[in-house]
This record gives sequence, structure tokens and C-alpha cells, in this order.
Amino acid sequence: MPLANLVERYSPPLHEMESLPVKEVICTPAGETVLDFGQNFAGYVECQQVFPKGSVMKLEFGEIL
Repeated sequence: MPLANLVERYSPPLHEMESLPVKEVICTPAGETVLDFGQNFAGYVECQQVFPKGSVMKLEFGEIL
């Protein structure tokens, strides 16, 4: 298979459209914290939180209907 040449992107550049606040914080019986944004979206999550050194924050994304 021949190598392809890199070309410029065909789509317009991405930019932020809006900021969504968390609508509800849910604590599950398994001890997990769920942040409900009230809608499905494409984007990234930004947060500011203070944790002790060595703490790990694991983010999983999903949709519940």
C-alpha cells in the first residue's frame, strides 16, 4: 500500500460554541459520582478541583436514555 501525502483539513476549524454547567450531581450506590449535564454533547470537560497529591481522577463518558 503506497504512503499518502498529508493535506490541509477540508473542514472549518473547531471553536467553542457554549459552556454547559452541571445540571445535577448524582452519587451512585457504587460510590461513584455522576455529573449530569442535562444533554448529550460533543466537547471536553474542564474542572477545577483540589485533591491530595497522588490522587487520581478517572473520567468516563456515556449517555443514559
